[in-house]
Amino acid sequence: MCVDDHERFRDIVVTAGKTVAIDESAALGSSDGLITLDNGGIRTAGPDDDWAQWTGPITALDKAIRFDGRGWIDVSHPTVPVTALKTFSGDGTFEKRGVGTLLLTADSSGFAGTTLVNEGKLLVGDENGAGAIGGSMAVNDGAILGGSGTIGSGAGSLVSIAAGGTLSPGNSIGTLTIDGDLAFASGSIFAVEVDPESGRSDAVTVTGKASLDGTLAHVGFDGVYDPRSTYTVLSAGEIEGEFASVTSDFAFLTPDFLYGTGEIGLKLQRNDRDFASLTQTANQAAVAASVESIGFTAGNQLYDAIVMLPDDPDFIRNGFDQLSGEIHASVKSALIEESGIVRGAEADRLRAAFGTVGASSAPVLAYGPDGANLVAPDQANGIAAWGSAFGAWNTFDGNANAAGLDSATGGLLVGVDIPLAETWRVGALAGYSHSSFDSDDRASSGSSDNYSLGLYAGSQWGGLGFRSGLAYTWHQIDTSRSVFIPGLTNALDSSYDAGTFQAFGELGYQFDLSDVQLEPFANLAYVNLDTDGYGESGGAAALSGASGSSDTTFTTVGARVSSDFMIGATRAKASGMIGWRHAFGDITPSVTQAFAGSTPFAVTGVAVAEDAAVVEAGLDFDLSANTTIGVSYQGQFGDDVSYNGVNARLQVKF
Repeated sequence: MCVDDHERFRDIVVTAGKTVAIDESAALGSSDGLITLDNGGIRTAGPDDDWAQWTGPITALDKAIRFDGRGWIDVSHPTVPVTALKTFSGDGTFEKRGVGTLLLTADSSGFAGTTLVNEGKLLVGDENGAGAIGGSMAVNDGAILGGSGTIGSGAGSLVSIAAGGTLSPGNSIGTLTIDGDLAFASGSIFAVEVDPESGRSDAVTVTGKASLDGTLAHVGFDGVYDPRSTYTVLSAGEIEGEFASVTSDFAFLTPDFLYGTGEIGLKLQRNDRDFASLTQTANQAAVAASVESIGFTAGNQLYDAIVMLPDDPDFIRNGFDQLSGEIHASVKSALIEESGIVRGAEADRLRAAFGTVGASSAPVLAYGPDGANLVAPDQANGIAAWGSAFGAWNTFDGNANAAGLDSATGGLLVGVDIPLAETWRVGALAGYSHSSFDSDDRASSGSSDNYSLGLYAGSQWGGLGFRSGLAYTWHQIDTSRSVFIPGLTNALDSSYDAGTFQAFGELGYQFDLSDVQLEPFANLAYVNLDTDGYGESGGAAALSGASGSSDTTFTTVGARVSSDFMIGATRAKASGMIGWRHAFGDITPSVTQAFAGSTPFAVTGVAVAEDAAVVEAGLDFDLSANTTIGVSYQGQFGDDVSYNGVNARLQVKF
């Protein structure tokens, strides 16, 4: 029989093996009525039911039920619990069927029959302890009994847990009282969890005797434990036997039961499995060993969060990755790569000053890494000022050890230079840029405000050109990262300074080939990055980092080409460059860090590209004898690192 929201009854009797199927509590009529089950049952609608009138799962049974013979309640929805709000009575058999959960919140202590939990979960009593059912109860294979209420009617009542059945007290944390005896069959399961915030644990209180006959006890991952506390999980007037074995979901803890007079305590012991035993990468292993060094007895929040992780290797590795702080190492690679913008500007300015390949017919306001050059040769004997705005984007692919990093920078450089000793030109530059860094896979980000000063000098002897320069950049770095591990949620921040010193030298020889100019070149650059120590704030996962220094050398060989042409009355120049850059020295950055109370550990970040193809393309237009505009693109590709930069230039002749 199907009862939908068009049916209204007061009293209902279900017999002869029939089942009343309902999709809402109101379909059973007024709440002061009575349902009598005598070899009949009730079934609540589930997601697989194809009822034309069904508007959603039922959540409550607001009607008293009497069990005269055998009666059943079938909760078919697997995820939406049904709450029985009114009392159960009678001396028949109440059978819980269906994969769903049935919660009893009324005082049914007057029920004098037997309850069979055959499927799904039966909860007796809500989190406040409201709810009771009298009589005896049997929990069969595959079924679960829980709740925080009371079961039984005193002497003569028995709650039995069959093989494959589970007693899981609480709702979630709570105490289930059995007014009578409790008997675990061999192969039955006792599952508990605890709450360190309140100091409470799941527990069962038995007024009579508790018999443990080969029971398998299981301590679940739900809840956050204090690994150094003992929790009382079962008390009884008499305890007979012991748990046959104890299992848990933990990787680094083994539960142990302590048997006393009339009670059983649960204590979690540190097992002999090293934190690093489940790691796969060098960074993970370094972090694991450092956290392990804090020790089990310290009561450290970070250590406790790791020691209570579930036995899931991927989950554990992700936790160590979050703790690594590798953003501090990877930022070094980004700053080292960005250093090429400043030395590229110096080299470009010197090429422009002497009118070599790529130089336009006007002085410059220009710059970009390996960018175009703009100063006419007839300006080589005068004072020239220049400037350039730039933007660039780096992508560092992650590897098996370090997560990927995306960085971006933009800023402005200005400079002035003068002739020296007829064939030389010397100058100085200053600039500001802002960089941002993101490592999404590590929930980490950062930024840097950069202030640069530089000197440059060069000369031209016929077709042979020499360019050189040095610069220093001050970095003000801010980082933030998040840690989300069960038992530990931190938002961590740090601020510290760094400095980049660099120097370069370049030789090129120009060939004039009809309307095309060609310059093969070789460039050597040295970059030193010094970072100050830092201290994160924001929680137990905060890191203290040591100061460090990285030395990297770059060699680049390639060729530049340019050609002048006319667009109407406007003179234009197209230029390009292709080359190969090799890096050696400290191309894989590292940092040495420590947690509070731990030994130091080293992690590495994404590497500077060891070998990379470098390319450039640009266009410049003379708007007048004194003004030139231009745009250029710079790219670098190789070794899991890509770089893209653009420049828009305005050049004015003074």
